[in-house]
Amino acid sequence: MARLQGRIVGAVAFVVGALVVGGGSARADDATEIKKLVAEEVKAQMEAKKAADAKDNVLKAKWNNGLLLESADKKYSMRIGGRIHLDTNLIDADPSLEGAAPGVGDDFDDATFFRRIRLYVRGDITKYVDYKFEVDFAEPDSPGLRDGYITIKNLKECVGCWAPSIRIGQAYEPIGLETVTTDNHIAFIERAGQTALHPERSIGISFMDSFWNDHATAQLGLYSTDASDDEENGFGLWDDGEDDGGMAVTGRFSLVPWAKDTCHFLHVGASGSYRQTNEVRYRARPGLGRGPRIVDTLALTGIESVMLLNGEVGAVWGPFHVSAEYTLLSVDDPTRGDPEFSGYYLQAGWFLTGEAMAYDFKAGLWGNSKPCCNFLDNNCCCLGAFELVARYDALDLTDGTVLGGELTGIT
Repeated sequence: MARLQGRIVGAVAFVVGALVVGGGSARADDATEIKKLVAEEVKAQMEAKKAADAKDNVLKAKWNNGLLLESADKKYSMRIGGRIHLDTNLIDADPSLEGAAPGVGDDFDDATFFRRIRLYVRGDITKYVDYKFEVDFAEPDSPGLRDGYITIKNLKECVGCWAPSIRIGQAYEPIGLETVTTDNHIAFIERAGQTALHPERSIGISFMDSFWNDHATAQLGLYSTDASDDEENGFGLWDDGEDDGGMAVTGRFSLVPWAKDTCHFLHVGASGSYRQTNEVRYRARPGLGRGPRIVDTLALTGIESVMLLNGEVGAVWGPFHVSAEYTLLSVDDPTRGDPEFSGYYLQAGWFLTGEAMAYDFKAGLWGNSKPCCNFLDNNCCCLGAFELVARYDALDLTDGTVLGGELTGIT
């Protein structure tokens, strides 16, 4: 930088000297030419500095919807961010629900708590590798790993046009629209009840790609079934046990069959998972992040396998959006009558301030909806973004000899 400043000072001195030699009567076109030379010199030095930074992989910090450190050629980056979701529950529950069987045997308590406090680091290592590491501190005495993976991408440039990206580590299994969409982008702080049937983050390897001008996506992965956390997002998933380890094959396909633009389109998708595990348990709270789970299959041990199928649809028309999903899960367990569990939700929303529900076409998921005008911007005149959303969801955990209960919710 000192060298660059010296060059600029030298160029300015040259201009002053030329004007002095000319007795202050240099012609206008001479002055214009000199200014042009100075501008070219400054530009050349700035380009040289940028090239030197790129060669040395220097990361410069800036604010871009979060703290971003990035090299001049954008091949190396590190983004630091997080989220704070604060929740308050004021609950009036029927005493028969809170009491002993057939109640849940536990009370619903009023509470204010941090539903999620997360910090993450993600970025790129050249154009062929990205990474993400995220930890949740909502329980300060026992922070938990959420995401931890690397992705090998852009292999089409090296291998061929059909080479997918490869993700290795702990990440979401590709099931459903709402489950895989980050909880920063879904409409409510809690996901719909039917996601209690879905696996979430698991350790494994997956292959993913987008095609048809990013109007279609596909992902297929192989995962372990013994590393899930039954507290993740408040719903019971695959409970850990000493002998319930196994494997799962999970895949998802999404399609945008019609799109006028990014604010008017139709989304459809289907996903499925075949899981080999010795023990499962499904349970859910009534749209809450804490408190007793009012439907619960209890532990189902000694099972052979689980088959899960999910269908999804969504549409955006300007400030209006709708979505729905249906899940069917079958447990291969003749001793319990091969029970089947199911769930679904219907959801509609309207941005009062005119925004449209954002959508990530490369991933086939809901995206980061941004206000047309940030809150209190423009001399405190901006409202930010306000949205009205309604959802009806249902979950049925009773079939065969399993009496897990039924749950419906209006949010």
